[in-house]
Amino acid sequence: MDVKVILGAAFHGHDTNAETFQELSEAGVGVKWAPNGVIYHQKTITVDASTAAVGTGNLTPQYYSTSRDAGVLDTNTTDVAAIATTFDTDYTTAPPGRPPAATPAPNLVWSPMARASFLQRIDQATRSVDVTSEELKDRAVLSALDKAARRGVNCRIVLTDNPAWANAVAEVSTAGCMVHLFPATRTALYMHEKILLTDDTALIIGSQNLTTTSLLENRELSLSLDAAIAPDLVAAVGSTFDADFAAAAAQ
Repeated sequence: MDVKVILGAAFHGHDTNAETFQELSEAGVGVKWAPNGVIYHQKTITVDASTAAVGTGNLTPQYYSTSRDAGVLDTNTTDVAAIATTFDTDYTTAPPGRPPAATPAPNLVWSPMARASFLQRIDQATRSVDVTSEELKDRAVLSALDKAARRGVNCRIVLTDNPAWANAVAEVSTAGCMVHLFPATRTALYMHEKILLTDDTALIIGSQNLTTTSLLENRELSLSLDAAIAPDLVAAVGSTFDADFAAAAAQ
């Protein structure tokens, strides 16, 4: 069986993944490090060129029971082919400071250069914007959320509390967004999922956090879906968001 793996090396990635890299190598798996200067944050597993699991979570067992994350099994042939082709390009091409160009497909939102897709969805919302993210810091996204709330769109956001985005929380709250926070404790659910759900019908779900680096520089991937093609998925994400919003503390 042909098995290939790309492991992130930037920041703490090399230290975190060193033991895994060695184990995979010794087992005969084709494993490579992503470049040190580029964050490879994409979370996908593609099998037999027919199915791609696109997720929000890392493959780290200690977090499976403590973090909010999600994975989507994508069998759309165009999506899967584009994901596989981009993986092959990343696997064989060492990028000069940024990931190579990804292979586009209608349902895929690739980083670098993902910000426009998120802004478009927020700007097009007429009734509601629901956001879960591990981080909330991108200036353009904050501005779009501010504008949406001020024009009467019901804006709800769920995060884990962190001083790093306290100013962002204050800003969007002033504009009219309702922000609910889980405490940053060992026993509280950690919000690691990354979703943007607009008007209860259009969903972006994947690896992108709402930071400038994640949207414009990293290798990231999200699925862009709607209720016409994935009604059960959109409904499940919406229901889970409602539960998390109700469980977290209002600010």
